[in-house]
Amino acid sequence: RMLGSLPFCSVWVSRVAAASRNVFMASKLDSGTDMSKTSVYDSFRRTYRQDEFVEEKLDSKEPIAQFDVWFKLACATKMEGEPNAAALATSTRDGRPSVRYVLMKGYDRGGFRFFTNYNSRKGQELGANPFASMAFYWSVLHRQVRIDGVVRKLSNEDSSHYFHNRPQKSQLGACASHQSEVIPNRQVGQNSQTGYGQ
Repeated sequence: RMLGSLPFCSVWVSRVAAASRNVFMASKLDSGTDMSKTSVYDSFRRTYRQDEFVEEKLDSKEPIAQFDVWFKLACATKMEGEPNAAALATSTRDGRPSVRYVLMKGYDRGGFRFFTNYNSRKGQELGANPFASMAFYWSVLHRQVRIDGVVRKLSNEDSSHYFHNRPQKSQLGACASHQSEVIPNRQVGQNSQTGYGQ
């Protein structure tokens, strides 16, 4: 039931640019609502610190080793959310993308590990198209890391070990939840979880 690992293909480590650098999006998602004339975005503007991001100042030129340095720093820094949360982008075979957050559960030179239900939308998309991208963003550090690669399944032993080390309520929720499927109401999900717990 669990899916797996995003092996290292290419890891792009970057830092939010200094405020003096202007970057513009050349396209937009069509939401059907024109927000281009509102000033709400002006209130989001921030001044980023001006320290340089240059290759010579990296702790390592090996991508996974540099990620390790930054990830440990993110873990040690007071920040909202979970430092191992990452946006995982997948796509259907015909190129229709979708994205959601997952929790990274480990990394090494072989890849970045996460778990999900095979029957979820991401599980089905990865089954049809194994190419994916993962992005971490640590706002307090003004840093982001992007990983591109091919996803492969972890072993049954790895999946079983992860599942059985989860809290019991999390195990029940995983069994009862049909990820990405529409249910009539919340009570249906609660009843399903209660059934597994008996």
